This record gives sequence, structure tokens and C-alpha cells, in this order.
Amino acid sequence: MSSAIAMVRAGLGFALLPASSVAVFDLSDMTRLPVALREPRQIGVLRRKPLHDSPALAAFLRQLRKQVAAELDSAAALPQPKV
Repeated sequence: MSSAIAMVRAGLGFALLPASSVAVFDLSDMTRLPVALREPRQIGVLRRKPLHDSPALAAFLRQLRKQVAAELDSAAALPQPKV
């Protein structure tokens, strides 16, 4: 996130950051426009080759998959908006 913020400060465009960045970084010199979309989004894990998982990475990926599955289950239980 710090690289994206530095590029915005340098006038190289804009950045889409999580809301938590407000609590972590001093953004007082920037304009913040909240995005209130509740659309599902796809995320990925970027890692270097070779694809040999360390025990720590394997544990992290297991926990990530478990958390995402729980989030999907709880989202499915919510009433769906009428279109």
C-alpha cells in the first residue's frame, strides 16, 4: 500500500485501497472517496516460484481458504437485494 500511496503523492494517478489504510497511513494531503460496493471480488495469492510451500505458507493458505469459505457461507445466508 505504501508504494501505491507514494505514487499518488507523486501525481502518478490514483489508488484503490482498503478502508483500513486510513487508520495506518497519513492521508491528510489526499482526497478520499469511499467506494460502497458490496460486489463479490476475486482475490489471489502471489508467490515466487518454485511452488514448494513452506509449512508457514501451507498453514496460511489453509486458514485463508477456511476463512473465505466461512465468509461465503455467511453471505449466502443474507437476504438478497431485489433487482
